[in-house]
Amino acid sequence: MAILAPEEVTLLDVAEIAADPDHRTARTPFGALPGRIQRYVGRSVSWKRHKERMPSAVRAGLDKAIKISQGCRGTLGVGVNPLTGEVVPAKVICQLKAAGKVK
Repeated sequence: MAILAPEEVTLLDVAEIAADPDHRTARTPFGALPGRIQRYVGRSVSWKRHKERMPSAVRAGLDKAIKISQGCRGTLGVGVNPLTGEVVPAKVICQLKAAGKVK
């Protein structure tokens, strides 16, 4: 994994990495300065873009997450996340409840 500084890459670079089946890129707030987000690049999973190769446990988890997300479709507004105290979209709270993470 490598951290990418904003001045080192363009949006086209990020798009090229995202299209590459052997690599992945994502953003994370972890390890970044307060109020900043870092982008990193790393090796992709072997089944990127080939869902039929996805391990069954990963597929089951993804199916569960999709079902929870779809169940909260149409939830509007904002609320306070009971786990973090942060203001988040109300759909996040709906998903936490549906997953059994909060009451």
